[in-house]
Amino acid sequence: MLETLENRDFMNLWLGQLLSRLGDGIHEIALAWLILELTGSAISMGAILAVSVTPNLLFGLPAGIIPLLFAIGSLTVLAAVATFKSPAIMTAR
Repeated sequence: MLETLENRDFMNLWLGQLLSRLGDGIHEIALAWLILELTGSAISMGAILAVSVTPNLLFGLPAGIIPLLFAIGSLTVLAAVATFKSPAIMTAR
């Protein structure tokens, strides 16, 4: 495993994914906190958290087969674009 970590490209990818996941987690917490501050309702906050987890539960398992069906490079680019557009759409008014 240590040989893999010596590969600069892999290390950059790994660190990028780590920071991205960290940002996603902070975003979910901040969104729930914002809902709680704006509405004062713990039920609304719980609903937002439940809705944010639902796609992972529904699509997480079937998504494991997708890389086997498509070219991994194009799939990675598509996922990166989708990840970027999601918060951009939410903040657009």
